[in-house]
Amino acid sequence: MSEHNVAFIGGGNMTRAIAVGMLASGFPPERMLISEPSADQRSTLATDLPGTRISGDNAAVAAAADCLLLAVKPQVLPQVCKGLRDAVQASKPLVMSIAAGIRSSDINAWMGGGLAIVRVMPNQPALLRQGVSGVFANKLTSEDQRKFASEIMAAVGAVVQVPNESDIDAVTAISGSGPAYFLPVGLHALQGGQGIRSCRRRCANAGHPDRNRCRVGCGCFGRGDGSTNRAGSFAGWHDRRGARQSRWPKHTRYFQNGIDCRKRQGERIG
Repeated sequence: MSEHNVAFIGGGNMTRAIAVGMLASGFPPERMLISEPSADQRSTLATDLPGTRISGDNAAVAAAADCLLLAVKPQVLPQVCKGLRDAVQASKPLVMSIAAGIRSSDINAWMGGGLAIVRVMPNQPALLRQGVSGVFANKLTSEDQRKFASEIMAAVGAVVQVPNESDIDAVTAISGSGPAYFLPVGLHALQGGQGIRSCRRRCANAGHPDRNRCRVGCGCFGRGDGSTNRAGSFAGWHDRRGARQSRWPKHTRYFQNGIDCRKRQGERIG
């Protein structure tokens, strides 16, 4: 990976997270380029990512890229892609996109066709390098390019290859919305702890390790190491007399409805 230039179009939070993860993994900063229209944001990126090449010229950055990662809002992606058409047709880089709902065939058409396109759907925990990213590659993408794309996204968490582009909508629904479903459980646990006089002050302190452990601990619910059962018992699957409760099946239905809704939303965007 370190032998290739990786360029980002858009210098927002996800670009920053991926860039920091790559640099922490040993990627040479001089081989990283970022194009960002905001002068203030360029200044911040230059400070946070020393040694990288920060620019406001999309075409110049794209022309130097072996891998071009599109990290802009879906609504502006068509205009951005069309503006990069000449540059990418000259250099034929691997093109990656993290824009939700925009199909690889559309990106390919906007950029003139004949390109290796990889769609990536990271989730919010990627900002903490604890994410899960779904990855789909079109038929023009070589095995080496698939591997390269996965290595880039591995800098911010786990990577899941999907065989069909439609599966990205399911990844969007599950990995994108899934972390939010653990939050109410974590909040209820914190509220329960605040009811104990000795814990109240510590739990109220946003910077205290107990609170951070609770956040991270939410991720243990689905590990399959037995913690799921313990969490279920704690949260009310059984009451103190061991009587079976019906709360969790009801919540499961709510979660499933939310995921289904998010998947339909992703399909409509596309």
